[in-house]
Amino acid sequence: MKNLKFITFVAFLCLPAIARDFRPAGHVEKIPLANSSVQECYVFQTTAGVAYTVEVSNNLSGWTAQDELYGLGGEYAVAMREFTPPPPPPPGTPPVNPPTLPKNVSLRIQPASGAAGGSVVAWPSLDHAGPVIVRIAGEMDQAWNQIPIFWNRYGDYNFSFWHPGPVIVPPLGNPPLGPKDAAMLAALETSIPEINQQIAASLIQVRNAPPPAPPDPDSKRFWRVKVDWSLDTDQDGSPDWAEFEIAASGAGVLVPGVVGDAFNADTNNDGIPDGQQLDADKDGTPDANDPDPNDNTATFPIGPVPRYALFPITNAVPTTEWPFPIQINDKGTVLYANGTWKAGVWTPLALEVSGQITHASARGINDSDAILGIGYDNAISGYPDYFIAYLTCYWPTPTDPPAIVETSGENLDRSHHLATPADGNALFPFRLESGPILANDGGFYSNTYRLREDQSGWIYQHYSRWKLPSNGQPITETSASPALRYSKDLELQWGFDPAQTTATTAAGGSIISAATPPVLPFMPTNVIVQPGGSILAMPHDGSEHKAQVFIDGAWKVSPTYADAIDISANGIAIGQGSDLTRAPICLNGKWKVISEYAPEVPDTWKNSTVRLLDTTPGGWVLAEKGVWPRLGISFPEHAVLLPIRADGVDPALSVPPLVPPADPPEYIYGGVDHTSMTAHGGKGKVPEIWIMAPNGGASNSVRFQSPLNADCKLTLESDADVGFTPGELDKKDMIVQVKGKKTDSADFTAKLKLGGTLDSLSVPLKIKAMKKRTVKVAVHKVFGIDANGNQTVPTHFPTMSELDTYLNEVFGRQANTFFQCTQHDEKG
Repeated sequence: MKNLKFITFVAFLCLPAIARDFRPAGHVEKIPLANSSVQECYVFQTTAGVAYTVEVSNNLSGWTAQDELYGLGGEYAVAMREFTPPPPPPPGTPPVNPPTLPKNVSLRIQPASGAAGGSVVAWPSLDHAGPVIVRIAGEMDQAWNQIPIFWNRYGDYNFSFWHPGPVIVPPLGNPPLGPKDAAMLAALETSIPEINQQIAASLIQVRNAPPPAPPDPDSKRFWRVKVDWSLDTDQDGSPDWAEFEIAASGAGVLVPGVVGDAFNADTNNDGIPDGQQLDADKDGTPDANDPDPNDNTATFPIGPVPRYALFPITNAVPTTEWPFPIQINDKGTVLYANGTWKAGVWTPLALEVSGQITHASARGINDSDAILGIGYDNAISGYPDYFIAYLTCYWPTPTDPPAIVETSGENLDRSHHLATPADGNALFPFRLESGPILANDGGFYSNTYRLREDQSGWIYQHYSRWKLPSNGQPITETSASPALRYSKDLELQWGFDPAQTTATTAAGGSIISAATPPVLPFMPTNVIVQPGGSILAMPHDGSEHKAQVFIDGAWKVSPTYADAIDISANGIAIGQGSDLTRAPICLNGKWKVISEYAPEVPDTWKNSTVRLLDTTPGGWVLAEKGVWPRLGISFPEHAVLLPIRADGVDPALSVPPLVPPADPPEYIYGGVDHTSMTAHGGKGKVPEIWIMAPNGGASNSVRFQSPLNADCKLTLESDADVGFTPGELDKKDMIVQVKGKKTDSADFTAKLKLGGTLDSLSVPLKIKAMKKRTVKVAVHKVFGIDANGNQTVPTHFPTMSELDTYLNEVFGRQANTFFQCTQHDEKG
């Protein structure tokens, strides 16, 4: 063996990230070859439907693709060095040209139905990467029924065959092929007899044989393998690997007659892509709409990705007593202990009123702007001046004075009382728990006490669930378990389990719902029911626990939402941050940092002190940056993040007022580009939402969706040469006409003002004003020639009007470009 001077290094990169780990298992192996040499190879196991790129480097900085392959479940060998190389050719023998490096091709092959027979072959095109399906004359040997996967080299190709089994209807006519596909198919058809012989003899080769030649042994080499699980060859919305697994198991099918086939987008010919009818993880969400087809704990369907406008907020009374915000609600109201902030306006709370409450402090707010708090009473007779009684109070709106929460003991469930008040003295709840204490229906939990007849102290009565007055209904009270702390409504309540809590253990989580699950290992701070009925429970920020989902009768850590601490109604979650993932938000199952979802946010909002505190059903987010001091008066700064979605409007679809889940899908030809954050591999990523504003009189209809309302509006402004009609968003769902006012093309930044005055620190929207262009197109009707030399004519050749309409529909709204098509003579 030569004195080898190279270093080997094998790494795996998964693009993009996914909850499932697709990094292949591998090992080093010495493989003997027919020429008596031995190659030391790194052999790794492929997954069917996953693409792999083997890259090589001399210095770990520049990488070159050595080979690309499409996995079909077999092994692949990467040659790294050679032992006992074969003897050189005899003297005088002319040098032999180096062997051609084989091209890897993965195909599906099945018998063709019908009297004509033959076989149907499908593969990802070598010319354009799209699916190709053709019928060939070669028949498959019966032995194929026992061989689902076959891999071997024929000529210049490493053919990887997948044989699902049943016969398949052949295409009506083979499509025209590019030069690479045509050359490959010719080699395949020539090799069919030899392939059938090897199949019949069960000569199965499970890995590339022989492996590629190793590099120069005197050189230094590093290897890595890129793994891409996102391939969707037939573009039906279901990834190839998921369709292979469904084909193998027979499970995960939502519609009878649909089968997993990575190379056929509509296996039951019903006109609906299979991705809408396949469910690889069997969670009830079709693969095409599933953020992760391998994670059955995440069932919220994917949707348009929002970008966020960031607005700074301030407490108008920044004393050390009330320095921080407590919550944000779905109206955009930020609650402090002493007031509220909304759209740049500070509203102080009335904290001292006549009667029993001499001083009050807010604790929680719901989405109706009702506020719950604590009132202090230090004027009870018979006790020293320093005695303070805590009475629960509420503000019906931020501008109302606080009122005491009380009711007569005569209306209570007396069986739960430790002492029955004979005189009907009022009962008061107090010492409210921290956290989301006020549900949207006005419900909250509290210990309930009765004031002694002589007003000298309090008598504990019971634990109860109170409901604040609304719509003319009085305050109500019902008995409840002391374990309960929070409530979305009566169908979903949660708290801690006393049986799981001791002096040395954390509180276990108890959840009451339609299907009450077992105790959690932590006390949840938020609990929701996902589409399909699974329950997602989230811990508080900084907890060592991970978010879990109750599914299939047990709690399971959610791969997608493991780091979630709160979530909106459409599945967008905020998470625990770190130095690597700062202020993370989960969008369509992928965690994004603040610089991605809030474009051009100032650097001060990108540092490691930035974290997210709270989110609402509509998606408002409360954010904080800075470190809380032990001493001093320098406190963290706070901001609200407003999610903004913008979509083109298809005139053929019904438009607002519609609400999820009846919303029409995004209109991809509508002159709005908001897909960049989900682009494959992040290539060409543009973080802002771009809107095309046509110059020349026309306008572009854009649908804006944001959690805005009449009291919390957003003003749209831009350069004087761009106009918005209307220029103010005051509803959750609105159509705005965007137009340019000059003739030349230019780029503009949309200014966003919350409440008409407060500027966004991030830049989520940009405008591309484009002048009108007209393109004249000459169209020639063409015919083709089939294998027998006969003319082939398309069954339908579009009229010029149809072509104009189609092209204008696509390019008119996207680029303000319109077409005039004229038909000319036929060409052969």
